[in-house]
Amino acid sequence: EELQGSRVVENLHAQPRVWLVTETIPLPPAQIVQAIHTSRLPDGRTYDPAAMALIEAAPAFRSPRSGSVGHAEITRAANTSVEISAHANQPAFLVLGDFDYPGWRCKVNGTSVLVYSTNYIQRGVFVPAGRSDIEFHFQPFSLYCGAGISIATLLFLGFLCKRALTRHTG
Repeated sequence: EELQGSRVVENLHAQPRVWLVTETIPLPPAQIVQAIHTSRLPDGRTYDPAAMALIEAAPAFRSPRSGSVGHAEITRAANTSVEISAHANQPAFLVLGDFDYPGWRCKVNGTSVLVYSTNYIQRGVFVPAGRSDIEFHFQPFSLYCGAGISIATLLFLGFLCKRALTRHTG
């Protein structure tokens, strides 16, 4: 559709914000970008983001059964957290279409799991068969490091002020 000199195009192949796949393919970042741009994997197969996830640092995974993998849906989302309910008919890999950034942590059914950089800019985690509750929380190390430095600085300044007052009044 044309609107005021702009063209609006609907992507009929867009993925939802969260989905399950039955295969992960570990690749270096440059090969992931190439596969996304060409829709071809290095081994010549067609890259299908609805069925497979390209991950940078994890073991290859392929579910033993074909067919429906299940479904996942976001139950709560905020700036620093996302909660997801999933039901996988078999072990699967959950892809969250949000941007990956260092500091995201995840729990699957209350157990901490590794978060993998997925499809170059997204994040994902492995989930077991059955119903799972997945919680992503943003807890960057830099936040805690900065808070520690700030508290140490305030304590040091307090010590210097107390010392200066003691000398001035003494």
